Amino acid sequence: MAALIGLAVTAAAQTHDLQLPPVAPGPFKPDWSSLTNYQCPGWFRDAKFGIWAHWGPQAVPCYGDWYARNMYLEGGSDYKHHLQHYGHPSTNGYKDILPLWKAEKFDPEALVSLYEKAGARYLVALANHHDNFDCWDSQYQPWNSVHLGPKRDIVGEWKSAATRAGLHFGVSIHNINTWGWFDPAHSADTNGPLADVPYDGNLTKADGKGKWWDGYDPQDLYGPPHRPGPEGDRPTPAFMANWFLRTKDLIDRYQPEILAFDLASPVQMWRQWVEFEDLNGTPPLDSRVGMLIAQHYYNRQRQWHSGTNDGIITLKSLPLERQSGATLAMERDYTPGLLAHPWQLEESMGDWFYRGNDRFMTAGQVVDMLSETVSRNGNLLLNVVLKPDGSLAGDQKETLLAIGEWLKVNGEAIYGTRPWKVYGEGPTRMKTRAEFREENKPRTLPQYTSEDIRFTQSKDGRTLYAIVLDEPTKPVRIKSLAGAGISSVSLVGGSAKPDWKQESDALVIQPIAKWPCDYALVFEIILKQ
Repeated sequence: MAALIGLAVTAAAQTHDLQLPPVAPGPFKPDWSSLTNYQCPGWFRDAKFGIWAHWGPQAVPCYGDWYARNMYLEGGSDYKHHLQHYGHPSTNGYKDILPLWKAEKFDPEALVSLYEKAGARYLVALANHHDNFDCWDSQYQPWNSVHLGPKRDIVGEWKSAATRAGLHFGVSIHNINTWGWFDPAHSADTNGPLADVPYDGNLTKADGKGKWWDGYDPQDLYGPPHRPGPEGDRPTPAFMANWFLRTKDLIDRYQPEILAFDLASPVQMWRQWVEFEDLNGTPPLDSRVGMLIAQHYYNRQRQWHSGTNDGIITLKSLPLERQSGATLAMERDYTPGLLAHPWQLEESMGDWFYRGNDRFMTAGQVVDMLSETVSRNGNLLLNVVLKPDGSLAGDQKETLLAIGEWLKVNGEAIYGTRPWKVYGEGPTRMKTRAEFREENKPRTLPQYTSEDIRFTQSKDGRTLYAIVLDEPTKPVRIKSLAGAGISSVSLVGGSAKPDWKQESDALVIQPIAKWPCDYALVFEIILKQ
């Protein structure tokens, strides 16, 4: 691949003996027994709430997530939209969307200021998506935001704004999925006047002579043609080496405190090399690259922070025995109960990329979700949807400010807390994605009642917070505290002292005339030691 600038892919590399540059020295080695010496840093456990800037050129068509792939699926709505607005994908493919992303209203300073007012403690910027386009001044991918489109270092600008605002900063990396995800770009129509005319994923650098993309190789964007599907070709050593070089470059250039990988279930066995899993117990040599990135990142963190590790690697579908070496990320999903290790929920206010007719989450829904997540030992990473020009979509500004007002009152029950012995009680719960699939229903957010209560506690365990997820109009009965030794009960953010008593089956708290805030209410309960 032309994008393998400065890398010698030798004959040995073709037999899976990759020649890669050295990684940072230090105590972490490229194996799980070494990675389990990692400890999740305290800042992440205390922060609880982050904003995700899941934003890039796929926002341009205003047609939602996965546009770069779906526009090549003949007959689908994305395909039809592309034909109508941009032309046929044999000549006007996804590559031709890239220069249309101008980001002309992108103001990271103003956006980060808003996110800080919303109560976020960290920011994660999309470095690349499955579309394989790098949103930084990438040394190993010519198709990037400094060369094309905005002609700006988007990741670098997010980093500078976050640093000035005092927010922790991370990046998300999705392009390992390019192999397989972009397979439709290598196909062609099966019907109509352009049947069997290859889509532009089959073009080469030589085909660009005299065109706007002269000098760029489409194979660097779409990946090389290969046998598609779960049983298709494994990624080539060159593809994996390029992924390694780009990820290492991103780490060294921006020193992110979160390295978020969009890696889902290992449906395709080849994906396991980067999910840090062995293949049948004996991984091929080229499976080293994922572990080498983990080794490099954790050791670099120690170099940057005087021997301590302030960094997070998040992975999806991470089994329990691996959660002491990395952090589990769950995309719009929950486990049934409380998790032993810190984890992160990935959620979006709307679609993952801007969709013109999108509806966005309300402040109350976000507060409920944040409370639900923190009670289960998790953090909420919330994507705020940006239009192609970099401006906020819809009513999200008002929603974010309302979330911030709630956190001003009730933040002590969120920030710096730890889970209690149970995450909550009540008749309503967040269903898992598997449950929605089994029911054959679209995912919906629950409608909580005043009987739905979620718990957090202070680090010393003396203070328990009971978060009531709807305004109560009758006495609040907390069954989990039946018989517990309690010194006092007070309302966070309010001066009124609610009446309370212990009954045989519950702690009972009487309602007051005026509650101190909208959405969820929080009671501070001091436990007897």
